[in-house]
Amino acid sequence: MPPSRQLLQTAAINRLRLRNRLVRSATWEGMCDPRGIPGEDLIDRYRQLAAGGVGLIITGFAYVAQEGKLLPGALGLQDDASARAVRQLVEVVHAAGGRICAQLGHAGGQTRRDICGTTPSLHRRCSWTSTRSSRRR
Repeated sequence: MPPSRQLLQTAAINRLRLRNRLVRSATWEGMCDPRGIPGEDLIDRYRQLAAGGVGLIITGFAYVAQEGKLLPGALGLQDDASARAVRQLVEVVHAAGGRICAQLGHAGGQTRRDICGTTPSLHRRCSWTSTRSSRRR
């Protein structure tokens, strides 16, 4: 079977069954409110991806704690309320025949107070130093 036809064959990742092997990798959309709740634009985008035939959608960076938020507009999975809101994304994708998984993350010492709204605990314990290439030109 040619590789291009294999893309359209069903696949499985453990018990997760996919209608095909088309995977939309994680990207940052910036379409959530300050609490990480997905907006209608993001819901529509995921609906279109699934309806268009994508077998698996990997969400953009979904922070698991408010102090770990990396970018404004990021998806949040930090509490029960945000998880309930994200459930709508899951339902929309499933209704269109696709599957969805979250790229979970915590920005650690790389976040900033103006983004996450608090001083991240790692900033109190770590100091970060910028580096540059040691290659001579």
